[in-house]
Amino acid sequence: MLTVALAPITNVKIAGAEPINYASVVLFAFGVLAIARNRQATLLLPRRLVPLARAWLLFVLLVTVIALWLDWRLKFYIPPGMSLMRHPPALTFTRMWKLGIDIGFMFVLVSLFFQNPKLVRDSTRIYLTVGVLNAIYALICFSLCVAGASRGSYSGVFGAYTLLGVTRARGFFVEGGPFGVYLVTVLMVLLVERYVLRDLSRSLFASCVAVLVAAIVAAQSKAAFCLIAALALWSFWRSRRLRYLITSGALALALGTWFVFGDLATQFQGYIYAYENIYTLALSNPTDINVLEGRAVAAHVVPAILADRPFFGVGLGNYPVTRSNPDYSWPLQAAPGWDSGGLGLIGDGAELGLPLLMFFVALVWTPVLMATRSSVHRLVVLLAGCQFWVHLFGASIPFLYPYLTTALALGLILGPKGRRACPAAG
Repeated sequence: MLTVALAPITNVKIAGAEPINYASVVLFAFGVLAIARNRQATLLLPRRLVPLARAWLLFVLLVTVIALWLDWRLKFYIPPGMSLMRHPPALTFTRMWKLGIDIGFMFVLVSLFFQNPKLVRDSTRIYLTVGVLNAIYALICFSLCVAGASRGSYSGVFGAYTLLGVTRARGFFVEGGPFGVYLVTVLMVLLVERYVLRDLSRSLFASCVAVLVAAIVAAQSKAAFCLIAALALWSFWRSRRLRYLITSGALALALGTWFVFGDLATQFQGYIYAYENIYTLALSNPTDINVLEGRAVAAHVVPAILADRPFFGVGLGNYPVTRSNPDYSWPLQAAPGWDSGGLGLIGDGAELGLPLLMFFVALVWTPVLMATRSSVHRLVVLLAGCQFWVHLFGASIPFLYPYLTTALALGLILGPKGRRACPAAG
């Protein structure tokens, strides 16, 4: 339950690390002690899930071995002032630790759900509660910024900030974009709570929808806009029923209104202009971090990396220390800071290489196939697909909350039936 609660708190740092990192160390230590005291302790999974667990283990091993091999072969261009943990191979170890924790927690939760189905409801409620509270906090901070009581700080923990004249809500996330994407997953969990688990009253459901939608709009997240549109189109494509056509039409109208009057159209046009004129902008603004880092730059650098290293990439997490390589970025200047790119799965392809990227996509899409072959509500299918869409629209592969949504979906898919199980290691 602690992991579900701490997963979306990414902007609060304790000695440079997120709270979930400390919690993972503590929980990992407790797990080791439990196994040491009881040698029969094991991770109990449904038999149909064991091949997926083994495939995830193989993926982690391949990514780790290839990344460490590349750490010794490639030349890196590390931004000035970076700590030792942001230098390969320490960078690889930290990224693989986070990825291992994310995947491990996903299967631990599924194992607990399998042994005690009631925990699915409890975890879903916690995920929803934390998300709504996060949205309320963001809206309060956003209101203070708009009213002029506070400008917020991009580098602080205040739940909103004003940058380049634009005020955005972000909750406990670093930016408004990732925050908006996270809130879409909370909205999906809310729909599951209402229409699958039937745990919410109509008035409480409506109140939560209002809060989440308001926070998503306040975040001005272009990625969230794309995520909602993708989920809506996917849902309609799967059902093709009249009532879903009407619902999709109403949602399309709402998205169109948001796109036009929420200034998203101008922001998308800004991306296109920056992409087409990035070299001129970089030369004329040599100190502007908004020109030298981000998606527009990544849209030029990532294809160059993929063209040069399509099979192995540059190693998971190594884009920020490869972005300034003149072979990929010339004539752009070196990045002044830590530039993560933000291109989602496309950017991950430059780190993993195309074969491992396809392997990863197959792994995160497997729960969707399991859901479509099971007699579960279509909202559970959409929830199972959230991880793929979240990664596609910007979340890095080592990011906990998408794995939690998949764990919740798997708990609902497996349910109390099919009690045959085997140890995950067996």
